[in-house]
Amino acid sequence: MKRSITLVIALLLCSTPFLAAEGSIVDRNATISVSGRAEIEFEPDHVVISSAVSEEDKSAKAAQSRAMQAASRALAVAREFGVKDEDLATDYVTLRQIVQRTHREGGQISERVTSYQATTSVRIVLRDIARYDELMVKLLDAGVNRIDGVRFDSEHRVSKTREARKAAIRAAKEKAEYLLAELGVELGKVIKVEEYSAAPDYSANTLERARFADAGGGGGPSISPRKLVASANVNVVFFIGPERTGE
Repeated sequence: MKRSITLVIALLLCSTPFLAAEGSIVDRNATISVSGRAEIEFEPDHVVISSAVSEEDKSAKAAQSRAMQAASRALAVAREFGVKDEDLATDYVTLRQIVQRTHREGGQISERVTSYQATTSVRIVLRDIARYDELMVKLLDAGVNRIDGVRFDSEHRVSKTREARKAAIRAAKEKAEYLLAELGVELGKVIKVEEYSAAPDYSANTLERARFADAGGGGGPSISPRKLVASANVNVVFFIGPERTGE
């Protein structure tokens, strides 16, 4: 019996806002939930080049030395283009064995180390985007033989994202005001604001991993970045205010 009474009361409470729409009283606890979205486009002001040098030799020491020398040449080239030391980095250095496996009779496998491969990464932040093509050609000439990624970005991304959030909130508020105006009631105070967002999309501003077998061929890669986009998505819950008068 207690469960039946509780269920009836809950149904009456939930139905109150709908019954109130037919009369002159609006439930003070009635709410409206709306979403708002905004996007702001802006130009990139720098490009991040993630590259590497891989060298192979029968001697581990020789392979490592050649890779480090090529990385040093790449860093020197970047400095010639006005790149500051704080925009240069060597993120990792690796050395691995190149093993030759031979299958023998009886299912046995023999292994023999034939050489060593050393890899040194070089990350460059170029702030003069117009010289991107020229720098890439020089890097290849210096010995860079792997490009792990090229990403265009901006120092204004944070501020532009804040602008997008403000615009998204305004959009949500305008939507709520429009919907309630059509119903003849006013917008009340904010109860809750939530932000949700998808992962950033760098698809048009990122050159994924590429390998250059011939560092001296061609005129070097050329890509034209599109504008960057800062987006924001919010969900806002408002109280529904009293009915509009004089309508």
